[in-house]
This record gives sequence, C-alpha cells and structure tokens, in this order.
Amino acid sequence: MPVYDTFAKREERARNAGKPVNYVYGSLPKKLRAQIVHIHLEMLKEISKSRTRAEWKWININVAKEMGELILGNPSEDDFNQCVNFILSANHEQVLSLIEISLGYIDGVVRLQYPVSGRKILASSISELNQRFQESSVGYQCLKFETGLPYQFVRMDSQYLHAETVEPAVSLLHDAGFKGPLDEFMEAHK
Repeated sequence: MPVYDTFAKREERARNAGKPVNYVYGSLPKKLRAQIVHIHLEMLKEISKSRTRAEWKWININVAKEMGELILGNPSEDDFNQCVNFILSANHEQVLSLIEISLGYIDGVVRLQYPVSGRKILASSISELNQRFQESSVGYQCLKFETGLPYQFVRMDSQYLHAETVEPAVSLLHDAGFKGPLDEFMEAHK
C-alpha cells in the first residue's frame, strides 16, 4: 500500500528540519487511528478477498476476550463497525493490543492459505503501519518476533539508538534462532 509524500508532509518536514523528534507514547492521534483502520481494511481485503466479515468477527471476539469483554462495542453494530469504533475510541494500549492480535491472526491465515502473496501484503502493511507511526511521532514500532504474538510493538525512545541497536539485535537473534536470548533481550527492553 503506497504512502504518498504529500505537500502537507513536505511542508511539515521543512518546518521541523533540524529539530529533534519528540515521540509521544501515551496517546494515538485521531489521524493515525483512521490510518490504522484503512491499513487493516486494505490488508484484509487483499489477503482474504471476499471473507473479510469472518476476519473482523475473529478480531472482535478475540480482542474482546483479551480485554475482558464479551464484544468490543455496541451489540447492534456488526463486527467491522465494533472494531473500527474500538480503534477510534479505545486507549492507546488497547488499540496497540488489537493491532498485535489482528496481525497475529492475519499471519496465521497467510501462512496457511496465501504463503507467497500474503507475506508480501503483510510485510507491506506493517511497513506502512510503522511509517504512519513515524509520521505521527508516535514512539512505537511493530516488529516480528518468534515467541508470543508474532508481531509486537516496541518503544522507540531514541530513533538513532533504536535503529542502531534494538532493530539489529532483534533481527540477529530472530534470524539465528536464539529463542532464549531473544526472550531475555525483549524482557530487558521492556
């Protein structure tokens, strides 16, 4: 899914040139929440073609279960609308949890049903998601892990430190198959 370098984005970058990035951790802007919905819509539509209703139902039920609720929203709404309203109104931790759970589900669907095309779509969607977080100066990045949920958000306290130490370490530990050290590293990182 393309991310367009719009006039507004170029102007924003020009205004902030040379200034340090101050990441936000306690909230998600309305704009980013809407982009999260769009990314999910595009990803599910591309991967599952016509079965998106079943995917939204699964996401609704399983996220609600983790939140200790029966459903995510108003029972008179369909699963899609409940999930969308949840993304637009829940606290940032709950929204990040929904994304992690939904990406885990989508990863499973991709591995079983669409191993080649689905991986590209999933990777593209996660890349876009991380870019949208970066554009909104929200200090989290979604990374792939071998243990627990396959996709998890990690905090980016310093972009330089994160890019030069955290990402390469996670990549090396993940690629080399060091499950124990990867778990210890992630626990220490938290």
